[in-house]
Amino acid sequence: MIFKRTVISIFFLFVLMASADAQRWDGRWKGEMQTPQDPVEILFEFQTDGKTLTGAAATPAGIIPLTDGVVDGNKITFTLKIDNFDIEHTGYYIRSEIRLTTKFEGEEKEFILKRADR
Repeated sequence: MIFKRTVISIFFLFVLMASADAQRWDGRWKGEMQTPQDPVEILFEFQTDGKTLTGAAATPAGIIPLTDGVVDGNKITFTLKIDNFDIEHTGYYIRSEIRLTTKFEGEEKEFILKRADR
C-alpha cells in the first residue's frame, strides 16, 4: 500500500512539474532587437498547451502569428512568417528571462525578452 501511494505521489509530482514548465512561457514578453538602423521593440504573446506553443509577435511589420511552435522543457522553437520569409526562433528560459535567437538568411541575432505582464 505504501509503495502504491509513493508511486502515485511521484507520478503527480512529475505531472505538476511538466505543467509548471510549460506555463512559465505563457504571457507577454518584450525585448529589443538591434537592427542596422535602430533598435526595434518586439512584443511576444505566448500560450502553451502541453508541448505546443502558440501566440503572436507585435512587430513594426504588424501582428504576426507564430507557427511550428514547440516547448521542450527549458527551450522553445517557433517560426515567424514575414512576407515570403520564414524566420526561425530558438529561446531558452534562463533566470526569468528568455534568451531568443533568430535565424534569417544565415545570420543569427540574439536578444533578451523580459516579462511584460508583471
